[in-house]
Amino acid sequence: MHRILNCRVKALSLFLSAFAVTPAIAEDDAWVVSAEQASCILEHSTAYTASGSPVIIIHVASCPNPDPFAGATGSKSNYGGVGKIRSTGNKTRLDDVITFTAEQFKCLTADGVRVEDGIAYIPKSSACGR
Repeated sequence: MHRILNCRVKALSLFLSAFAVTPAIAEDDAWVVSAEQASCILEHSTAYTASGSPVIIIHVASCPNPDPFAGATGSKSNYGGVGKIRSTGNKTRLDDVITFTAEQFKCLTADGVRVEDGIAYIPKSSACGR
């Protein structure tokens, strides 16, 4: 019994450590992309909402292509609703895939995106009161 409990505690510990915040992640409440990619996403927002889907999945490197599976054959992306993260070389990590509900995405504006040193922090949820 003690052995089973010990194994469960270790498994839970490993599971929780996989979700621990690391210093390389700038913000838990923001998608992190290059400023150029954020600009592309905002400029082509109507293309992403045109399908009428309740969920917007954006393969960041494929902007302005609104196909959520663009780049899927490159085996670099995780399409499980959580962006795969890559490094910029300066300890900031960029998200490959970002997701929003259609309502969140409609509320996204350039004013809500913070840009620092060429890195854009796009809020994961935006409230617009519409």
